Amino acid sequence: MKLNNNEDDANLRAPVVVATSDRTGKGNVVASKERSLTRTKAPKKPLVQSYTSCEAMKPNSNDDDDAIANVELVDVELEVLLGIFGVDSHLAIKYTLYDTEGHAALPLLRWSTGTARCFIPCQARHNARTLLSHVELLRQDQHRVDYIHHRAANSTARLNPIGSSIFAEVSVEIGIPLSSYNYIVTIGLGTQIENFSVLLDTGSPLTWIQCVPCDNCYPQIVPIYDPAKSFGFSNIPCNSNYCADLNQFGCSSTDTCLYVINYFDGSFSKGSFIKDTLTFSSDKLLYFRYGCGHNNSWTFGQINGILGLGRGAVSIISQTAGFYNKVFSYCLPSATNKIGYLKLGSSVPSVQYTPMLTNPNLPSMYFLNLIAISVDHERLNLSPTVFTGPGTFLDSGAVISRLPPTAYFALRDTFQQYMTKYPMVPPIEIFDTCYDFTNFQNVSLPQIDLIFEGEVTVTLDSTGIIFTTTTSITCFAFAKNDDDSKVVIIGNVQQRTKNIVIDEKNQQIGFGAHGCS
Repeated sequence: MKLNNNEDDANLRAPVVVATSDRTGKGNVVASKERSLTRTKAPKKPLVQSYTSCEAMKPNSNDDDDAIANVELVDVELEVLLGIFGVDSHLAIKYTLYDTEGHAALPLLRWSTGTARCFIPCQARHNARTLLSHVELLRQDQHRVDYIHHRAANSTARLNPIGSSIFAEVSVEIGIPLSSYNYIVTIGLGTQIENFSVLLDTGSPLTWIQCVPCDNCYPQIVPIYDPAKSFGFSNIPCNSNYCADLNQFGCSSTDTCLYVINYFDGSFSKGSFIKDTLTFSSDKLLYFRYGCGHNNSWTFGQINGILGLGRGAVSIISQTAGFYNKVFSYCLPSATNKIGYLKLGSSVPSVQYTPMLTNPNLPSMYFLNLIAISVDHERLNLSPTVFTGPGTFLDSGAVISRLPPTAYFALRDTFQQYMTKYPMVPPIEIFDTCYDFTNFQNVSLPQIDLIFEGEVTVTLDSTGIIFTTTTSITCFAFAKNDDDSKVVIIGNVQQRTKNIVIDEKNQQIGFGAHGCS
């Protein structure tokens, strides 16, 4: 395999209606002890002029009784609610504000000491697009891997049951302009469609996006989404099984569903679990359930949120099963000037299938059996149990693949034998095998194949073998786990340019060549 060193530095730039009837049953609530608030009539005069501004008031002001609704001293012990609204006192007074037409707007929480606080839609803290360094991006990827390994070792999550299609397609691009090595797609939200760039994540079932009212939002380029502008928006009751489908959920003071998702590096999203209209390509998915994040901390760039393509009841794949038949396919491009695709409801021709497996500790992930790795058509001398013991899954949200140390060292050492004519440089973060190709116009790489159960062979693209960290420094694009017991992860770099089919209905995963460039 020859790589032209003058080419683009690929790594650098490298309607079905979902049922609306709510079922009963609360499931496992994260916390409780929140007294419900009664509804009252709308005020004669609005307290606010719009959803985008509000006026601070003191609790002892002479506001007309009709002008304040839902006034009650609340013992707020629900950790999720405190996290969402940023209340660091356990006592708060809650008011419901109204817009100019007398419709209830989102709540205003005020300190019990009398200091008022308004919720104003968040704007990005700054408009400058700060591109993170390669070191920071690689550290972020390691944080995700640590989080996955932590979940695999400590998970108590339950497995959700699994059970000629119409299809819809959108383009996939690498997210370097948004300070991310992950891949992004564009979705629309609301009845008056607003478009957002979200991370394509096969490892997460939950779709979420930043929303107003926003107590804490990370910077993004487009305005924060306001679901109140959509005629399709509605809250999900806390006693609905839709709420219980979440891994972690809570109940607001008005008995609506709240969600929280935490990541190993400290990133998180907390907010309301709602229904709204989602537009995917030209298809409108009514009553789509997703997280509307009011309190978000995100270290993975300026992406607007997550498109959850993993397994589970809240996944877009499960929610649209009657429409897209629980099958999707995608191709991840090799550079920022290339375009891939994501198709819901469609397979692709000329793919080989390997069985899809399930890990009870990581039920949202797509597992499969990696049985061997070959270099220039010669298999490494490894027992298949090196891979099948801990298990292997595909993760479009992880960048670099992680192998058991035994397998990694065998692969790395063999790769180095093919690369002896190129000068090595010191390690960079998770990469221990790096080269300086400055004086080489062409670079020869050995062919590397990943071999899955059923002898399904995936030949890696050159950008899945080496990873460019600077204009001159390139590293071997694999990393090792801490020990052989940790789950094996096939990251998005090793998936580049391949047709990949996730067929959950038939419990199989397909691979094909030449999906995109």
